[in-house]
Amino acid sequence: MSNITINKIPTPTWNWLHVNEARLSDEAGAIWQMPVETESFKVEAHTVMAEPMRLSFEYTQDWQEVDSYDIQVEEDASAILIMDFYSAPQVSATAGIKIHYSIKKGGKLTIVQTQRLGRDVTFIDDITGEVMDNGTFELIQVILGGHQTYLGCTAELLGRHGALDIKLAYQVQNDDSLDINYVANQIGKKTTSDIKVNGVLRDKASKLFRGSIDFKRGCAGSVGAEIEDVLLMDEGVVNKTVPLILCAEEDVEGTHGATIGKLSEDMMFYLRSRGIPEQRIYEMMARARIDAIASYIPDEVSRELIAKFME
Repeated sequence: MSNITINKIPTPTWNWLHVNEARLSDEAGAIWQMPVETESFKVEAHTVMAEPMRLSFEYTQDWQEVDSYDIQVEEDASAILIMDFYSAPQVSATAGIKIHYSIKKGGKLTIVQTQRLGRDVTFIDDITGEVMDNGTFELIQVILGGHQTYLGCTAELLGRHGALDIKLAYQVQNDDSLDINYVANQIGKKTTSDIKVNGVLRDKASKLFRGSIDFKRGCAGSVGAEIEDVLLMDEGVVNKTVPLILCAEEDVEGTHGATIGKLSEDMMFYLRSRGIPEQRIYEMMARARIDAIASYIPDEVSRELIAKFME
């Protein structure tokens, strides 16, 4: 096995739980470590981009590549980056993307990622960056395919009133797996973090979600929240949820919660009494969880791609 580990939780828990980190296969680890050329984008100060930037990644058979981007959003600037990752159902590939962002005072960056990969694709996604005074980083991800998918996002909220907003929707099925690691390091005063995750697990799929909010000393007045809602469609799925709140400052507020399982009997009774079959009820609720996150995407083209893939 590869010695390459990713998605490390900030404070390790018991090793026997196997949730502290993710270990890549030899092949994926070698590809992830390959030297790559970084492409840079810069949004000049006081610029509000009227149209989103678009990047499309279509992976073909035996594709092995990692892309790297550096994004700078200057003072009081705003930009939206749309990224779509796609492959045909039969494609075998290993791909990854590394993103570093820097958001200056009053800036805002929104990254939207839609993942529609085939059943024999390994995909690694790592996002890191810094947010200064009154800056905002928004991440919207919709994960609908792939055999092994790894998502990582770390935000350093350095400035006063810096904000992180993450919304994720995922559907994992067959024997596929999804590994997630979100970290909000709240360092500046009165920073905010909000992590919302909606998921659907089917067949024998597995998923591990790590959500960490770390209130550093000096971040007085900061607020952080994380919540996950997971619908378990079949008995063979494996779900692991690790919400973590770390605190070295007294004047902060942190909350977390998770709803995991099947639909409540009250809801099932209500919908069955209106003539809706049980399987149809579950499919409606599964689709609703994805649509609830997709509705936040400020791009009609992306929303249509998601709807078509789900259908």
